[in-house]
Amino acid sequence: MPNHRPYGNLMDYIIWRGDLPVRQIPWTPIDSLLLAVMSYQPFGREASTETGLSLQQLCTQGLSCPRDVPAEKQRIQMITLMASQPRFADMRVFLQESTSDTDISIQFSALSCCVPDGPVVISYRGTDHTLVGWKEDFMMSYLSPVPAQSAALTYLERIASLTDRPLVLTGHSKGGNLAAYAAARAPERIRKRIVQVCSFDGPGLDDETIESQGYTQIRPVLLSVIPNGSVVGLLMNYHPVYTVVTSTTVGLFQHDPLTWELYGAHFHEADETTRSSQLMNETVHTWLKEREPDEIRGFVEILFATLEKLYLHRGSEDLSDVQLAHMADAAAYIRTLDPEKRSMIASLLTSFFNIGKENYLQIMLQKPVENVLTELQGKLKELTIPRKTGYSASVSSEERNRS
Repeated sequence: MPNHRPYGNLMDYIIWRGDLPVRQIPWTPIDSLLLAVMSYQPFGREASTETGLSLQQLCTQGLSCPRDVPAEKQRIQMITLMASQPRFADMRVFLQESTSDTDISIQFSALSCCVPDGPVVISYRGTDHTLVGWKEDFMMSYLSPVPAQSAALTYLERIASLTDRPLVLTGHSKGGNLAAYAAARAPERIRKRIVQVCSFDGPGLDDETIESQGYTQIRPVLLSVIPNGSVVGLLMNYHPVYTVVTSTTVGLFQHDPLTWELYGAHFHEADETTRSSQLMNETVHTWLKEREPDEIRGFVEILFATLEKLYLHRGSEDLSDVQLAHMADAAAYIRTLDPEKRSMIASLLTSFFNIGKENYLQIMLQKPVENVLTELQGKLKELTIPRKTGYSASVSSEERNRS
């Protein structure tokens, strides 16, 4: 619920902006982020049809919580709050679909929202907690398109055929990658109707897509946002221009958009990503650049064959069930592989850690004194500037009534 820091979060934004309809204040990237988070929620049969139901109607019927974890409960709280606000209550949620198939290594999910007096927003879901979902993510490092990217383009073409409204594409994590891919690869007649593409901490794209005419055409409407400790959003060929947002947490936990800080209808921006984020970015990119696609494919196949052995015989495909004891089981399984595969894994992992070590030393030697002084100046500034309390109190009335 509302916090008492000078910067807000998505919950604060809903309350602050929620009473202003889109006809009064146009759709914003923060609105698109809300729908990117909302796409993780399974709404059931009523939202899977072409007619769908309003968000308020769906919430009145009750929202399911598939996994009893804090993140999912917080997401339901967010959606319920949205449904209570005029800006979002009458959005029609329709054609939610979900596909997961281990045989073809696909995990895809998306929904669409028809915003009163606004665009039709297509929201692609990110990776779930299943093995097939994560395997498809890893496949992006050597294959394009992966099955979910093809499904994302097909879904866009279907929605575009059902409406003549402007289109907004959004997604978090893998969903952001799918939004950017579908927009870049869409037929020109559809691409011209796209007014906004949002990738929220989503991996970049393959070389061919980045260099395509379609990608060049969508760049003016493409917004890439990553937290300052980003890992996921800097994978692959990440987008040349991106916004770095601050977060209330650290490390991989920053991947959760509900921890991102906002000021009014804007992201509270950081100057750059953290050193740990830069280290991971340089290490992964260097490692991938030095590997042949077949090497990466072989590594991914062995990695997920190992995980399947560990989880499927336990009756689970949920990676969140991982425990420390499973690591010993994984090592035991790898020892049963033939010598050639064991040698390949050892070589790839050794090269990854060696690259990481070299990058760590380089980053630590990059102007450490200047960085320390900059941090001290920032702390002194915080001490000397009066800090307002409460999100709405820190944003002027003029700011509230404009986008």
